Amino acid sequence: MYHFIVNLRSRAGRAEKVWKTVQAELDAREIEYKAYITKYSGHATKLADMICCEYDGLKNIVMVGSDGTVNEVINGLHPYSEVLLGFIPVGKGNDLARGMGIPSDPVEALNRIIEPKRYQYVDHGVLNFYDGTKPRRFAVSAGMGLDAAVCSAASHSAFKLALNRIGFDKLVYAVIGIKQIFRYKPVDVEILVDGIKKRRIGNMIFAVAMIQKTEGSGHRLAPKADNADGKLTVCLIHDISRFRIALLTPLLLMGKHTKIRGVEVFDCTSLEITAAGKEAVHTDGEIAGRDTHFRFACLPERIRMFV
Repeated sequence: MYHFIVNLRSRAGRAEKVWKTVQAELDAREIEYKAYITKYSGHATKLADMICCEYDGLKNIVMVGSDGTVNEVINGLHPYSEVLLGFIPVGKGNDLARGMGIPSDPVEALNRIIEPKRYQYVDHGVLNFYDGTKPRRFAVSAGMGLDAAVCSAASHSAFKLALNRIGFDKLVYAVIGIKQIFRYKPVDVEILVDGIKKRRIGNMIFAVAMIQKTEGSGHRLAPKADNADGKLTVCLIHDISRFRIALLTPLLLMGKHTKIRGVEVFDCTSLEITAAGKEAVHTDGEIAGRDTHFRFACLPERIRMFV
């Protein structure tokens, strides 16, 4: 039995066409499955939780959508040891699919789930707030500062919907990112790495904790990240002028930013941040909350995925 959690609104509605293709293939091959269509924001989390509660033993749960759908689903899974997770990406901008080598063609992606040649145990991160906000897991990345400002602007952008319809996913984040560069005000922070190394950083532009190598439809913020090493790869950018940040944007796409002054990239198991003011924080491109004090960490338990 396969449980498909489907977000038909993903990628400006392109998910409906993908799901019809997948559904036709499942029916033609007489594969037993149940489909759960999301109705509202956060519904995929509730559906994943319901499946885990109502079915005993190993559950084959397949996500059909984008990275935002993935984020909702993983926040409803429990326990990881009883889940085999699959992903059929909608469009070509999915950073989880890119990091896991999952094909963009829905039938090819389905074949790897129905007739798997191997599985992979994959890291997930967690974002903890210190104001009582519920923790949030992430599969690709989590970040604050300009990183979160771009995600917030993109989530409300009609421009994003238009470009998604014609397949220009990467251009969305590049254009919105440049616009936000001239709006976002850098903030002074104190960071604590692995609960040991504490330091102050002035004019923090953004801090992002990566599980996969890319975020924002292919921006290679962590070009050497390993999604199964039990660590986060952190990218910090600070003390850089707005003009230099704009020039840095194409380097972020190519992963050529790591040796630029004002850029730090390193591995750790946790990163705690205390900011001078309340900052928005995202998980997998979705705003998870606002706080002055929060912590990114790599979960000790990995989840098994079809790849």
